[in-house]
Amino acid sequence: MKNAILKVILFLMFNVTNSYAGWYKCYNFKGTIDKYPISFSIQITEDYFGEKTKKGFNINGVYKYDKLNNPIKLEGKIDFKNNKAFLYEIQNNKNTAVFEFNFSESNCNGTWTSLINKKVLPLNLILVSKLFDTSEETSFKAIEILQFNALTDYY
Repeated sequence: MKNAILKVILFLMFNVTNSYAGWYKCYNFKGTIDKYPISFSIQITEDYFGEKTKKGFNINGVYKYDKLNNPIKLEGKIDFKNNKAFLYEIQNNKNTAVFEFNFSESNCNGTWTSLINKKVLPLNLILVSKLFDTSEETSFKAIEILQFNALTDYY
């Protein structure tokens, strides 16, 4: 009897189920803030990790200045009616800058504004890869996604 139950469990584990997150789209960009090269990765969700009321935010992610390789946390929102994105840069639990740009799946242009000294710099991003994990049919290979620096090696 135990052997039969074990066979059923193993069968279900290896032959019936596929796994996918089913809730996010990840976009990876390369670009510049003014003359400074950056890597920029965002995940777009319907709500903020299941919290529909948290600030109305539906984007989170990170970016890094390529020369420094120290990812900086981002969170914000995108209005899909006009494709406007608005993200806060967060350092030491404080909003330190704002990204505002026109979102596109190929390139994004806008501004980065310091909340400390109000300096405004141009932002230019070009898509390098994307990962949609919204259905069982989705497949992807060898896509690096920039992660927040709490993870070893950042990737």
